[in-house]
Amino acid sequence: MKKSITLMVVVSALCSAVAQEQTNFDFLNPEFFDSPSSPQTKAIPTFVILPVDVVQDSVMRIWSSDHRMAVRWVYTEAGAKKALAFWEAHREQTVRTVVGDCQFIGQVAPASALPPGVASYSEWKEGWLKHRTDKIFGVSEDDAKTIIAGLKGQ
Repeated sequence: MKKSITLMVVVSALCSAVAQEQTNFDFLNPEFFDSPSSPQTKAIPTFVILPVDVVQDSVMRIWSSDHRMAVRWVYTEAGAKKALAFWEAHREQTVRTVVGDCQFIGQVAPASALPPGVASYSEWKEGWLKHRTDKIFGVSEDDAKTIIAGLKGQ
């Protein structure tokens, strides 16, 4: 009985201390990061991929070897120009990409990060504007379905 009372007093004291310091734990609230007034939301440049930015017949889901999924698509010409302008404006910065109800935070690669066999950024850019593909990989099947719904406007 003595142990139970001691445990209740300790738990009560901890709960009281946490309640008094609640403002220090705002980061535990998921809405903290999604709030338009959140400093994190304002500080990270955001690229929103809309259904009009994507060739609808190109959206596909692909299984990867680690039992995760990838979603691949082709941008429309206007969507590709929008994506490229965003990437160039925010090169090497941490950015947020929003597709429907999903959002991802990552870093835009530097212009010097070229695939093997590509001599310059302008060569890569010219080739990419001809094919205009993009993908999000390493997601669960449910996230892949949500991404596809966002790309297709469903």
